[in-house]
Amino acid sequence: MADTYLSAVSDRAEDCWTPSPPQTPARMTRCVGDPVLDLSVEDPREEEEVPPAPTLLPPPSPPSPPPPRVDTSPLILEQTDTIDKGDSDPRSYRWLRLRNNLQVVLVSDPQTDRAAAAMDVAVGSVSDPEELPGLAHFLEHMLFLGTEKYPNTDEYQSYLEQHGGSSNAFTSHENTSYYFEVQREFLPGALDRFAQFFLCPLFSESAAEREINAVDSENSKNLQSDAWRLLQLMKGAAHPAHPWSRFNCGSRETLQDKPAAGSDAPRSVRDALIAFYEQQYSANRMAVAVLGRESLDDLEQITLPLFAAVADKGLTPPVWPSQPYPDERLRRWFRVVPVRDSSSLTVMWPLPSLRMEYATKPFRCVSHVLGHEGKGSLLSLLKRKVWSADSGERAVGSG
Repeated sequence: MADTYLSAVSDRAEDCWTPSPPQTPARMTRCVGDPVLDLSVEDPREEEEVPPAPTLLPPPSPPSPPPPRVDTSPLILEQTDTIDKGDSDPRSYRWLRLRNNLQVVLVSDPQTDRAAAAMDVAVGSVSDPEELPGLAHFLEHMLFLGTEKYPNTDEYQSYLEQHGGSSNAFTSHENTSYYFEVQREFLPGALDRFAQFFLCPLFSESAAEREINAVDSENSKNLQSDAWRLLQLMKGAAHPAHPWSRFNCGSRETLQDKPAAGSDAPRSVRDALIAFYEQQYSANRMAVAVLGRESLDDLEQITLPLFAAVADKGLTPPVWPSQPYPDERLRRWFRVVPVRDSSSLTVMWPLPSLRMEYATKPFRCVSHVLGHEGKGSLLSLLKRKVWSADSGERAVGSG
């Protein structure tokens, strides 16, 4: 944190106190720079308090100077600025695929006072080793805690906080997402620290022990959440051979040193963490989006040299040919006692993977029919019978 600077008053004094003009009561005044003295002179008026010396904070550190411009064309495999957008959208967009197969979306917003970036990695908790449930979530925590270029565990977070920013991340079943926002002038410095997560994380032993406790605390909090409890019930109802059925948050109990699957040799959780990172995180599984006030060309200069260095390991997306809910796992009814005083009905049915249907999103047609609230809708009928106050729908996972 930056030092706090205080103003000081000299303790040197000259005996230069003089009485006020004779037409006023005997009120004393003092020379500038003199200390306050007790003169034992009565003043019929209330004495004015001398305000305390103001606390002066140092000015914020200036933004990092822009790096020298480089020719980014050798880093680019393909790109386009032809992006469909609304007629009233003032932003400019650029999509690029780098030569390491990492995808980039640049967004130039001439009106924004904030800058932001997000990285999605196409690997999540269903890729956890069977013997270490919660490892992908644990990895998400560990990437925040020091890199070779910025080894201090709080460097990234401190930089954002000092410049009006914030960050977060989450691990879902097939993806892990990281993101931040910051005052627009400090995008280059924040993005440099952010990119190091995917270039040279440290995974220090001291930080690993601390973050296991943080993951365990998060799991303990979830135990009192009805939504998390229902999700775990759904996962437990799946076929045990499918990775969807596994516990995915992680806890102190699950993140313990233990042999790898098919081996009796002991392996530390940290070693397993490093192996998971090396085996699962690859540029061809990553997509980064960056937003700032800079032009698209300037954003390209800031972004591409950083992320073009991420290693492409040529990994294919993980697939699971079997279904989490085969026929014998369907047509089941569960009654759940909630933590909160609430009532709900959840109906779930499996669908084939819709990953490749992202352009048409057929599941949205079904969800629109089920979620429609107008006249003649399913919800209007349920409300008329006082069987429902609200409805909702969502897709979970892809297979």
